[in-house]
Amino acid sequence: MKYKTLQMILKAKKSQRNYEIDIEEFFRLIRNEFGLELHSEFKVFEEGEVNLHILTEDSSKKYVICVFRPDKPISELQIDLDTLNYIIDQQFPTPRLYKTIEKKLYSKYRSYPFSIFEFIDGHTPEYSESTFINIGKSLAELHTLSESREFKNLNLRSAGLYNNGKRVDSIVSFINNNLRRLRDYCEDKTFHIIQKIPKNLHGIEFHKCSEGYIHSDVVFHNLKQMSDGKVYFLDFDDWGTDRFILDWVLPICYECTNFNSKKRSESLKFNIKLLQAYLKGYLSIRKIKINEIEKFWDACKLRIIDFIGWMIWHIIYDKNQKNSKIIDHWNLLCFLEKNYKDYLIKQMMDLNQ
Repeated sequence: MKYKTLQMILKAKKSQRNYEIDIEEFFRLIRNEFGLELHSEFKVFEEGEVNLHILTEDSSKKYVICVFRPDKPISELQIDLDTLNYIIDQQFPTPRLYKTIEKKLYSKYRSYPFSIFEFIDGHTPEYSESTFINIGKSLAELHTLSESREFKNLNLRSAGLYNNGKRVDSIVSFINNNLRRLRDYCEDKTFHIIQKIPKNLHGIEFHKCSEGYIHSDVVFHNLKQMSDGKVYFLDFDDWGTDRFILDWVLPICYECTNFNSKKRSESLKFNIKLLQAYLKGYLSIRKIKINEIEKFWDACKLRIIDFIGWMIWHIIYDKNQKNSKIIDHWNLLCFLEKNYKDYLIKQMMDLNQ
């Protein structure tokens, strides 16, 4: 990403939404609202499906400006920012949120609400046991924190991952209602995978599993590690209340395997030592209930299929071909089920004692 100069109109598109910002006018507003004298250079992060992220700096530090989608309700944004500010106050490792001169957590440029965050100048986490212990501990601390009386007094929204079964129903109905178009848009192999999804989701429920505040997207592209080993959690766009199990299974599926780090030509592998380190860290802070462990495989299935569901949505509405990615995620599900399903459940039972 190259730095861009101040004198320009920034135009970007994120998930069917268009952003258009006069940067000089925008930075002038930030100076008046936040008291920050930003330099004239900036750059735009390509990451993120919905919100626009701009990296800039003043004479002493760097900042990330998060420009939220223009149709995001202010009441929902306020809840999100209040919750984030609370966990920051509790020393959870996530970037600092800057307030305006009037102590507000956001401001508004034209129709775009935006907030300013500390820039974490770290690197992608290392695939080491110490790193996975730290990630497990921090995630368990977040879950434990959300069970406190103070946290429960916050007005939290649903993360929408399970949402008392509504997410499962919506994936199944979306596929069934669009089978004819999917048949036309997809390659044969991809379409056959999509046809299997409703059956694989049948009977999945987590009604008895503990719930609270979750990050919902704990994978390495949403984490930054500092030189001292500390890991920061970024991108809380999908956070909210839901079952804890849906949060803590995701790093097991995607980071204890080499799914996100392997080259296309490499076969899938599972790193048992990283799994044990991650569980050791999590379980040192919070124990997992037996009924949650019994639902472990269903949680893995839902998380992987949820990603596939997102890709199916893009095939229908963006006419965006994601055939190979659907196949890759399905192969991950089959790999884990065939080789590690029973082993993983046993490991959690043993370590949880």
